[in-house]
Amino acid sequence: GEAVISNHFLVSGILRGVVFVDVAPLAGTFEQTITPYNISWPGNSILSNGYIMVAGSTYHNSAATDTGIITSFNGVSFLNTTKFTINGVDQYQMRWTYAAGPGGKALFLLDPLNDIGGNNGDNRMFISFTTNNGMNWVQPMIEFYNPQVLLGEYAVPYYGLDAIYDAAGNYYVAFNTQNTLAEFSSSRLWVSKNGGIPVLVAQHTGLNGIPEAASTLVNPQAGICTIDHPSLSLSSDGSILYIAYSVAYENDLLNGFNKCHIYLSTSLTS
Repeated sequence: GEAVISNHFLVSGILRGVVFVDVAPLAGTFEQTITPYNISWPGNSILSNGYIMVAGSTYHNSAATDTGIITSFNGVSFLNTTKFTINGVDQYQMRWTYAAGPGGKALFLLDPLNDIGGNNGDNRMFISFTTNNGMNWVQPMIEFYNPQVLLGEYAVPYYGLDAIYDAAGNYYVAFNTQNTLAEFSSSRLWVSKNGGIPVLVAQHTGLNGIPEAASTLVNPQAGICTIDHPSLSLSSDGSILYIAYSVAYENDLLNGFNKCHIYLSTSLTS
């Protein structure tokens, strides 16, 4: 199929999301369509009806307060636009992920880092679903994860997120955590299937430990911890879940920052 890319830029001084669609597979000639919305950092997935789901962040009304937004592009116009607000939760500088699956399914997950409504006053994660290709979404959003003790240590959501559906309609969410003190040495990576108990992918030491993972960074990098940037995919038969992720290590530097290695972990989906 044709490649699809989403981005944002200023149009006459106004922030707008934009969708680029290749005119043919591998043609390399992209046609752009500007959304009527001020979507920042948009990404896209293909819904089961063939429409392009565009997900990102926008303003809440006219206030510069981050709000999740999803719209669908049918190749001509944008349809079924939904804004996602979480009552009583500060969504400024939130992070998000999204995925589309079979039978009209899709999800949108928000990680509002400034939320103080979770356990110990820490941030939670919230999720919404559609089963009709984005015509309707679950509102208000459902709490997906509240900080808790996992494998003996308290785990608070950080910035790393990804999500994917398999052909059977199961969904998987990858996310990283740190402890309450946000220590780099506490970084851990998890995957949850269908909202179930998170399964550990990697940590610094012990079970699935990566000894070279940096405990401290030479120069702190905003929004990045030592086990980060999860990216999910599935084998062609759907039996194996793959997760690639970055691991910053202490023994080598580039331009004053820690270098990273890319790791790949796998698991059976059932």
